[in-house]
Amino acid sequence: MISLAEARKILGIDKNATKDEIVKRYDIILKKYKDSDEVDGVKIEDVNSAYNLLMGYDLSGKPEMQPSEPSAFSKFCAKITKQDPKKVENFFNYNTGKIIIGIIAVILLGSFIKSIVTNVKPDLYFTSIGQISIAEPEKVQDVIKKEIPDLKAPLVEPMFIGPNDQGDQAYAVAMKITTVLAAGDMDVILVDKEKYESLAKQGSFEKVEDLSKAMGVDLPKDESLLIKPDEGDSAVFGVDVTNSEFLKENGINVVKGNKIIAAVKINCNHKAAAQKLYKIICESVKK
Repeated sequence: MISLAEARKILGIDKNATKDEIVKRYDIILKKYKDSDEVDGVKIEDVNSAYNLLMGYDLSGKPEMQPSEPSAFSKFCAKITKQDPKKVENFFNYNTGKIIIGIIAVILLGSFIKSIVTNVKPDLYFTSIGQISIAEPEKVQDVIKKEIPDLKAPLVEPMFIGPNDQGDQAYAVAMKITTVLAAGDMDVILVDKEKYESLAKQGSFEKVEDLSKAMGVDLPKDESLLIKPDEGDSAVFGVDVTNSEFLKENGINVVKGNKIIAAVKINCNHKAAAQKLYKIICESVKK
């Protein structure tokens, strides 16, 4: 086992370094090991041991906490690329974010190419975000076309995040949501309570009061949905449509114990169509 002096030397810190400084230094050093398990004669195992010792993590007698063998996937990739499995494992461990962003970029590029090839641009974008599932998106698209005959190509796309989803999967969906929101490609959005609060706070939705005036209908203003956005005054930005018959009939459900809140993206691309669909959903709520 290495000494404290050796551990500090490996990480390049002095004995007065705080835990925050140790963590930052450890993160910087790890980046050097993305393509190798040894740099300047120091193995990554020694770096990990030094970090654990200085942070007070005793891993002795805890085999589950020791460095594991490369995964089967890493071994498979190593065989194809003719690389050391440990190096491949290190690459995936230290470049997860970049890999996910790359995958999302490929998906978005594929969607863009598909839209060019088919030459069909959506004239309404209907999505769900959070713990809300849409069993058959294509079926819902057909129903929307029947309800709003002037629509030719409504797009229904769920972005489901399960209550236990963590890590890469949740991160990938979050990145996709951020990308689509930034591109302005959303019109009517169904969100669970958590996503409603976070997105409304960012100023992503139209105020229900403004929608009521524009649509000429009296939409309910539920005080429990009152949000103070980062900019502007407090307002209600959505309607609780958990009991909407339209949603239930079309296989749109929420994880038990949660709510479905319908909102309209602020400055959406298809305002008239969005208001028509929003009215259909809201008016189908069982009193």
